[in-house]
Amino acid sequence: MDTVSERVSRVMAAKFQIDAEKITEAARMDELGVTSIDVVETIMSLEDEFDVEIPDAAAEKFETVGDVVAFLATHNRADKPSGVQK
Repeated sequence: MDTVSERVSRVMAAKFQIDAEKITEAARMDELGVTSIDVVETIMSLEDEFDVEIPDAAAEKFETVGDVVAFLATHNRADKPSGVQK
């Protein structure tokens, strides 16, 4: 099974159309050369991938890919047993 970081990198690479190697946890969102629309679309894709809702207030605080990974690692319903919620 892929790690949260690997899954985030895969989704971001596809959405941002950049090499997954550039998407490290230390990479700043603004340094990846993406638009705010790209980020919004990626957040929606990550919500689908991880079966989680990312509130706007949380998404606005994401400065690095690591911030996204940390949020998803603690809010990921897809890895929890059936019937267990956040």
